[in-house]
Amino acid sequence: ILARVEAAHVCLAPLDDHGGWYRYHRMFAELLRSTLTPDENHSLHARASRWYETQGNTHQAVHHAFAANALDDAARLIASSAEKLFVAGEIVTLNRWTRALSDSVIGANLRLVVFRGLSAVLNGDALIAEESASTAESLIQVQSSNNADWRIDRIAYMLMCAYLALSHQHYDQVIQLTTDMLSLLS
Repeated sequence: ILARVEAAHVCLAPLDDHGGWYRYHRMFAELLRSTLTPDENHSLHARASRWYETQGNTHQAVHHAFAANALDDAARLIASSAEKLFVAGEIVTLNRWTRALSDSVIGANLRLVVFRGLSAVLNGDALIAEESASTAESLIQVQSSNNADWRIDRIAYMLMCAYLALSHQHYDQVIQLTTDMLSLLS
């Protein structure tokens, strides 16, 4: 059926040479979406988010999690990819995603707090960076050093604090934080 629809150029466009992937024509896709109830729309976006996550496409998974209003899933996806995004220089993406989450969702996850603060300090948003540093300091006190992510979170926290200290020209604090980070890396 798909081959006949494709050959007739009716509302379907192939996405590969093997006939495994197709896309509805934009107008037809909009028509189909307009027939969905809000619950059906959220359900489809949630399914798409899970599928993209299994395929390793974090950007699309997060996009669909937000569209499904599945903020806990979006937070989990962002937290699990925050370090990779930061290292890849995707600071704008990280900043946009963390800004779309509520303070209560961010504040419950040390990884989100720290990387929100790092992206904020690099974007020149001192207020968010300072708030993030304060929240992260409280969360670090209760996080167990047995936690697998403890070292990464701790180093990211110290990096955020070093950037903040540098912005305030507290060079001795920058040197101390850098030394502490290096000791955690070895």
